[in-house]
Amino acid sequence: MTTLAQFLAQLDVVLKANAPGGTKVDRDRTDAYGLEEVPCINVLAHNVDRTPLGSGVDDCQVEVELRMYVRGADCTLAAEALHATVHTPLINDTTLRALADSIQLPSQQFERQAADQTSLIKSARYRITYSADRGAL
Repeated sequence: MTTLAQFLAQLDVVLKANAPGGTKVDRDRTDAYGLEEVPCINVLAHNVDRTPLGSGVDDCQVEVELRMYVRGADCTLAAEALHATVHTPLINDTTLRALADSIQLPSQQFERQAADQTSLIKSARYRITYSADRGAL
């Protein structure tokens, strides 16, 4: 199993263990969420950039996005509360920290649904850095 696959599998465990009760956690979901499925988190991995370090080792960086879907009268606070419940466990998980050299949160965005102002998606993009043998993924 690749380092990225191991990281994503453990991330699923951390999110499911720490998200508030009733929060659905998916990976790479492409279809829309129904009202009964919110709050929920969809995990998306983006491009892996590799930089040769020498001695057959590469420095790898991948962006992992948590898309958190919430609804309510004050959906910004609901999104912040959901993110707060999973952020610290994600950053402090010993298995994730063993797999990654670095876990950073360089950007967060809020996206309101034009047709429904009580619906919000918060995207938190984590930059994961790890080392990999050049012959491995």
